[in-house]
Amino acid sequence: GHRPIVEMNETVVRMGKELFTMNCIGCHGPNGLGERDGKEFFAPALNNKDFLNAASDGFLMATIAKGRAGTPMRAFGKGAGGISQLTTEEIGNIVSFIRSLNGRKIKNSE
Repeated sequence: GHRPIVEMNETVVRMGKELFTMNCIGCHGPNGLGERDGKEFFAPALNNKDFLNAASDGFLMATIAKGRAGTPMRAFGKGAGGISQLTTEEIGNIVSFIRSLNGRKIKNSE
């Protein structure tokens, strides 16, 4: 599989959840389920085993930072001219939270 690059501990997952709530749920839904969270959530489900197994952490981070051309997914990374200015670390925390939805093990924070 892909080499994980994001940390998985309680702290980063909790921070990622807060950032996801502020930046992502408007389109992807509160549980990252897209339309299964409600008709108003039109973006693809992120909480989807097949998608998450296929996507590397790097792909997820790049997609959040740079957006995806030809889709409504806008850039959220610092300096990318999008609607948010998330740092690489913050984007990593969001990916950690998304991974936790699909059961990637969370280590206890020291």
